[in-house]
Amino acid sequence: MAGQFTPDGDQCHHYPLLSQARAAVQAHDLAALRLTCQAADSWGLRDAIVQDAAEVGGEDFWRSAAADAPDDPWVLTVLGVCLTYTGWEIRGRGRASTVTKDHWQPFYEYLREAEQCLIRACAIDPNSPLAWRERLVTARGLGVGLEETRRRYARAAQIDPLNRPAQYQFLESLYPKWYGTWEDAFTFVHECAASAPAGAVTASIVVSAHMEKWALDRDADKQAFFTDRTRRREIEAAAAQSVLHPAFTQQFGWVEAATIFALTLSWAGSLKQARTCFEMLGPYFTVLRRFFDEADGLSEFLHCRKLAMGRK
Repeated sequence: MAGQFTPDGDQCHHYPLLSQARAAVQAHDLAALRLTCQAADSWGLRDAIVQDAAEVGGEDFWRSAAADAPDDPWVLTVLGVCLTYTGWEIRGRGRASTVTKDHWQPFYEYLREAEQCLIRACAIDPNSPLAWRERLVTARGLGVGLEETRRRYARAAQIDPLNRPAQYQFLESLYPKWYGTWEDAFTFVHECAASAPAGAVTASIVVSAHMEKWALDRDADKQAFFTDRTRRREIEAAAAQSVLHPAFTQQFGWVEAATIFALTLSWAGSLKQARTCFEMLGPYFTVLRRFFDEADGLSEFLHCRKLAMGRK
């Protein structure tokens, strides 16, 4: 249809430095990639660069890079991320009961090797949270338990208290399907929000926890869930503290946070605030892949945008 709005979900367009980093990986230019990562203004953006580099570069490239530089903590971290990603792809993202026996062994082999890379990276460079963040992922796969997982998160948070990727990975471990309870999860996200400065994207983690609880039962009525008075107030308060606060800036993670608030405020019936979030996003959005596939994520975004913008 002529003139139809099509939002841009490419993270490389949201954050130009990520685009530069991807180009460096594709050119196998490690020096340029390292400089780009160092130029990032937050550990969150550096983490995104590492995650993208691991996936785009691939296992063979990063094994070769680590063989050439066996004591380089940054290369070891990216290889660890790459091996972790490969291991989880082999296992599959479903619950343990859905994993076949012939997938468990290679999964564990990849994660144990990744863990060794990441342990070495932490030992060589104790002032980087990147490897500690990834060790929150290997912790779940290797079943090390909540106490050790909490220790790993504490090390990442000690270096960077507002490390959004580490917060989300630790939150995952606090959900009932892993080591915690819903009380644990919501206590943690409220602590994260309370400790964040006004205008930070951090408070969106509160809403992510509500989305996770809703997603457990897709047959539940979405409108009834999000229009619950207490839940709606929490979403509105988190948005007011974050993307709707006068101190808000387009820091790394802002597109995802604004998308989370735009959708959930729409579902909650808070259309005025939702509209502000959609206007803020302009041509951008993020598919929240934890909850939607590509097509459904785009469709839901466009539906909520029309609702909030008052279009028929």
